[in-house]
Amino acid sequence: MQEHCESLTTADREHVAELLAGLPGDLHKTPLGDVEAFNVPHASKPSLDKATLDSLSSLLGSTVVKALETFAEEYNTEFDIEGPPVFLHGELNEHHILWDAVNHRLNTIDLSSCNIGDPASDFSELWNYGESFLERVYQLYDGPKYPKLLRRAALFYKARPIYALKYALQEDKWRAQSMKLFKRRWAELA
Repeated sequence: MQEHCESLTTADREHVAELLAGLPGDLHKTPLGDVEAFNVPHASKPSLDKATLDSLSSLLGSTVVKALETFAEEYNTEFDIEGPPVFLHGELNEHHILWDAVNHRLNTIDLSSCNIGDPASDFSELWNYGESFLERVYQLYDGPKYPKLLRRAALFYKARPIYALKYALQEDKWRAQSMKLFKRRWAELA
Protein backbone atom coordinates (compact mmCIF):
# COMPACT_ATOMS: atom_id res chain seq x y z
CA MET A 1 0.00 0.00 0.00
CA GLN A 2 2.57 2.58 1.08
CA GLU A 3 4.95 1.14 -1.50
CA HIS A 4 2.31 1.50 -4.22
CA CYS A 5 1.68 5.11 -3.25
CA GLU A 6 5.40 5.85 -3.24
CA SER A 7 5.74 4.29 -6.71
CA LEU A 8 3.46 6.97 -8.17
CA THR A 9 4.97 10.05 -9.73
CA THR A 10 4.92 13.15 -7.53
CA ALA A 11 2.22 14.64 -9.76
CA ASP A 12 0.08 11.47 -9.61
CA ARG A 13 0.52 11.20 -5.83
CA GLU A 14 -0.67 14.79 -5.42
CA HIS A 15 -3.58 14.16 -7.79
CA VAL A 16 -4.58 11.02 -5.86
CA ALA A 17 -4.38 12.98 -2.59
CA GLU A 18 -6.67 15.66 -4.03
CA LEU A 19 -9.17 13.11 -5.29
CA LEU A 20 -9.02 11.08 -2.11
CA ALA A 21 -9.58 14.16 0.04
CA GLY A 22 -12.62 15.00 -2.06
CA LEU A 23 -14.44 11.73 -1.46
CA PRO A 24 -14.73 11.89 2.33
CA GLY A 25 -15.05 15.67 2.09
CA ASP A 26 -18.17 15.31 -0.04
CA LEU A 27 -19.61 12.44 2.01
CA HIS A 28 -18.90 14.12 5.34
CA LYS A 29 -20.66 17.33 4.26
CA THR A 30 -23.85 15.48 3.29
CA PRO A 31 -26.70 16.70 5.52
CA LEU A 32 -27.49 13.95 8.02
CA GLY A 33 -31.21 14.43 7.53
CA ASP A 34 -30.79 13.39 3.89
CA VAL A 35 -28.85 10.28 4.91
CA GLU A 36 -31.10 9.28 7.79
CA ALA A 37 -34.09 9.27 5.43
CA PHE A 38 -32.50 6.11 3.93
CA ASN A 39 -32.10 4.41 7.33
CA VAL A 40 -28.31 4.62 7.28
CA PRO A 41 -27.21 3.23 10.65
CA HIS A 42 -25.25 5.13 13.27
CA ALA A 43 -21.92 3.57 14.17
CA SER A 44 -21.74 2.26 17.70
CA LYS A 45 -19.43 4.06 20.10
CA PRO A 46 -15.95 2.57 19.78
CA SER A 47 -14.69 0.68 22.81
CA LEU A 48 -12.43 -2.25 23.55
CA ASP A 49 -13.71 -4.23 26.49
CA LYS A 50 -11.83 -6.61 28.77
CA ALA A 51 -13.81 -9.60 27.51
CA THR A 52 -12.63 -8.93 23.94
CA LEU A 53 -9.01 -8.70 25.04
CA ASP A 54 -9.27 -11.75 27.29
CA SER A 55 -10.69 -13.76 24.39
CA LEU A 56 -7.48 -13.04 22.46
CA SER A 57 -5.06 -14.31 25.12
CA SER A 58 -5.15 -17.87 23.74
CA LEU A 59 -4.13 -16.51 20.34
CA LEU A 60 -1.68 -13.79 21.35
CA GLY A 61 -0.48 -14.67 24.82
CA SER A 62 -0.94 -12.81 28.09
CA THR A 63 2.05 -10.46 27.61
CA VAL A 64 0.65 -9.09 24.35
CA VAL A 65 -2.85 -8.84 25.82
CA LYS A 66 -1.47 -6.78 28.75
CA ALA A 67 0.05 -4.34 26.26
CA LEU A 68 -3.26 -4.22 24.42
CA GLU A 69 -5.05 -3.46 27.70
CA THR A 70 -2.90 -0.31 28.02
CA PHE A 71 -3.85 0.64 24.47
CA ALA A 72 -7.54 -0.08 25.23
CA GLU A 73 -7.46 2.38 28.16
CA GLU A 74 -6.18 5.14 25.89
CA TYR A 75 -8.61 4.16 23.13
CA ASN A 76 -11.66 4.06 25.39
CA THR A 77 -10.70 7.34 27.08
CA GLU A 78 -10.28 9.11 23.73
CA PHE A 79 -13.64 7.92 22.48
CA ASP A 80 -15.50 8.96 25.63
CA ILE A 81 -15.95 12.21 23.72
CA GLU A 82 -17.58 11.66 20.36
CA GLY A 83 -16.41 13.37 17.19
CA PRO A 84 -18.90 15.26 15.06
CA PRO A 85 -21.23 12.71 13.40
CA VAL A 86 -20.97 12.61 9.61
CA PHE A 87 -21.95 10.32 6.74
CA LEU A 88 -19.08 7.82 6.32
CA HIS A 89 -17.93 5.51 3.54
CA GLY A 90 -17.19 3.05 6.33
CA GLU A 91 -14.43 1.07 4.62
CA LEU A 92 -12.23 3.55 2.81
CA ASN A 93 -9.23 1.28 2.41
CA GLU A 94 -6.91 -0.13 -0.25
CA HIS A 95 -9.46 -2.79 -1.22
CA HIS A 96 -12.04 -0.15 -2.08
CA ILE A 97 -9.87 2.54 -3.68
CA LEU A 98 -9.04 1.92 -7.31
CA TRP A 99 -6.51 4.11 -9.11
CA ASP A 100 -6.91 4.26 -12.88
CA ALA A 101 -3.38 5.20 -13.96
CA VAL A 102 -4.35 5.49 -17.64
CA ASN A 103 -7.13 8.04 -17.11
CA HIS A 104 -5.75 9.46 -13.83
CA ARG A 105 -9.00 8.80 -12.01
CA LEU A 106 -9.79 7.50 -8.60
CA ASN A 107 -12.71 5.14 -8.15
CA THR A 108 -14.16 3.82 -4.95
CA ILE A 109 -16.27 0.74 -4.50
CA ASP A 110 -18.34 -0.96 -1.82
CA LEU A 111 -20.62 1.48 -0.12
CA SER A 112 -22.31 -1.32 1.81
CA SER A 113 -20.67 -0.25 5.08
CA CYS A 114 -21.80 3.37 4.96
CA ASN A 115 -22.86 4.66 8.34
CA ILE A 116 -23.00 7.79 10.45
CA GLY A 117 -20.06 8.27 12.77
CA ASP A 118 -16.75 9.94 13.51
CA PRO A 119 -14.93 11.28 10.40
CA ALA A 120 -11.69 9.87 11.84
CA SER A 121 -12.97 6.43 10.89
CA ASP A 122 -12.75 7.19 7.16
CA PHE A 123 -9.18 8.46 7.61
CA SER A 124 -7.95 5.49 9.63
CA GLU A 125 -7.08 3.12 6.81
CA LEU A 126 -5.24 5.87 4.94
CA TRP A 127 -2.39 5.29 7.42
CA ASN A 128 -1.56 2.35 5.12
CA TYR A 129 -0.26 4.88 2.59
CA GLY A 130 2.16 6.52 5.02
CA GLU A 131 1.89 9.41 7.42
CA SER A 132 3.00 12.13 5.00
CA PHE A 133 0.41 11.07 2.41
CA LEU A 134 -2.32 10.90 5.07
CA GLU A 135 -1.40 14.37 6.30
CA ARG A 136 -1.52 15.71 2.74
CA VAL A 137 -4.99 14.21 2.21
CA TYR A 138 -6.08 15.79 5.49
CA GLN A 139 -4.71 19.21 4.42
CA LEU A 140 -6.77 19.01 1.23
CA TYR A 141 -9.88 17.64 2.97
CA ASP A 142 -12.65 20.24 3.22
CA GLY A 143 -15.04 18.34 5.47
CA PRO A 144 -15.50 18.86 9.22
CA LYS A 145 -12.16 18.95 11.02
CA TYR A 146 -11.36 18.91 14.69
CA PRO A 147 -7.97 18.99 16.50
CA LYS A 148 -7.65 15.27 17.32
CA LEU A 149 -9.06 13.81 14.10
CA LEU A 150 -5.78 12.28 12.88
CA ARG A 151 -4.92 11.02 16.38
CA ARG A 152 -8.27 9.30 16.57
CA ALA A 153 -7.75 7.92 13.05
CA ALA A 154 -4.51 6.35 14.30
CA LEU A 155 -6.36 4.76 17.22
CA PHE A 156 -9.03 3.37 14.88
CA TYR A 157 -6.23 2.05 12.66
CA LYS A 158 -4.56 0.18 15.52
CA ALA A 159 -7.86 -1.11 16.89
CA ARG A 160 -9.19 -2.63 13.68
CA PRO A 161 -6.95 -5.73 13.74
CA ILE A 162 -7.97 -6.36 17.35
CA TYR A 163 -11.61 -6.49 16.27
CA ALA A 164 -10.63 -8.61 13.25
CA LEU A 165 -8.95 -11.15 15.55
CA LYS A 166 -11.98 -11.22 17.80
CA TYR A 167 -14.17 -12.16 14.83
CA ALA A 168 -11.52 -14.58 13.55
CA LEU A 169 -11.92 -16.56 16.75
CA GLN A 170 -15.57 -16.98 15.84
CA GLU A 171 -14.83 -17.95 12.21
CA ASP A 172 -11.64 -19.91 11.67
CA LYS A 173 -11.34 -19.01 7.98
CA TRP A 174 -10.33 -15.40 8.88
CA ARG A 175 -7.72 -16.29 11.50
CA ALA A 176 -4.58 -16.30 9.30
CA GLN A 177 -5.53 -13.09 7.52
CA SER A 178 -6.40 -11.37 10.80
CA MET A 179 -3.10 -12.43 12.41
CA LYS A 180 -1.19 -11.03 9.41
CA LEU A 181 -3.02 -7.70 9.79
CA PHE A 182 -2.38 -7.64 13.53
CA LYS A 183 1.35 -8.35 13.11
CA ARG A 184 1.68 -5.62 10.49
CA ARG A 185 0.03 -2.95 12.66
CA TRP A 186 1.38 -4.12 16.00
CA ALA A 187 4.90 -5.06 14.88
CA GLU A 188 6.39 -3.92 18.19
CA LEU A 189 4.40 -6.65 19.97
CA ALA A 190 4.47 -9.46 17.40
